[in-house]
Formats: sequence, C-alpha cells, structure tokens
Amino acid sequence: FDIDLTDGRHRRNIVTEGVPSYELLARRFRIGEAVLEGRKPRPPCAHVERVADEEGVEAALAEKRGGIGASVIESGPISVGDPVELIGEDGSRDERLKTRVETVQRLLERAQNTGSPRAIDDYIDAAREMTERIEAEL
Repeated sequence: FDIDLTDGRHRRNIVTEGVPSYELLARRFRIGEAVLEGRKPRPPCAHVERVADEEGVEAALAEKRGGIGASVIESGPISVGDPVELIGEDGSRDERLKTRVETVQRLLERAQNTGSPRAIDDYIDAAREMTERIEAEL
C-alpha cells in the first residue's frame, strides 16, 4: 500500500515499537514519567481513511495494526525513546501471573459492557492472547 500515514495524519499521539498494544489494555504502564492505563481498543476505522483522505487505509492497517485509547493516571514528561514499562510485571512469577489473570478478568468485563461488536472482538482477542501468555508461563 502506498498510503501516507506520517505523524499528524490521524489520531496517534504516541507511537511504540515492539509492544503489542493488546498487552496494554486494562493495564497500567509507564512511559517516561507518565503513568497511563489502556482503556479500549482503537482498531483502524473509517475515521483514519477520512483523515488521510485516501481509500484503503482501514484495510491496510487491519489485523492488529490499530492501537488503544489510554487514560492518563499520572501526568509527566514523555520523550522519544522512553521505554514502555508494564506496572506489576517486575515482581515474582506469582505476582506477574496474578496481575495477568486480573487483566484477563478486566478485559472480559469490558467486552461484556461495550456496545460495539468490533470492540467486543478486540477485548476477547486481547484476553485470549493474555491467557496464552499465562499458560506459557505455567
């Protein structure tokens, strides 16, 4: 696809590399000095196509190439190159597993409470992938 999605062409505010956005859903994470919480999936949609003014953007970004909406829990400066650090992942194996199980529970609750079929699918996919990570660590 030859589509221009450079900075400022759509809703992205922070672009990450190497961190699947589904891992940030229903979890708190730190970037720089800011603490955020992943609130809801933001899959590629018609809005991106309208903003980019190019047909095919939604299709080009399909399959987990969207992002998430996040809330700011603690504000603070963020700089280019700051790592994304999951809060609660630095403890013992049991603490990590407990945090991940709680995350799956929150994802399923959000799936149950949303009115959007697409968001339901995204929450369930995220819960499934987190469950696979839990199973792999057991």
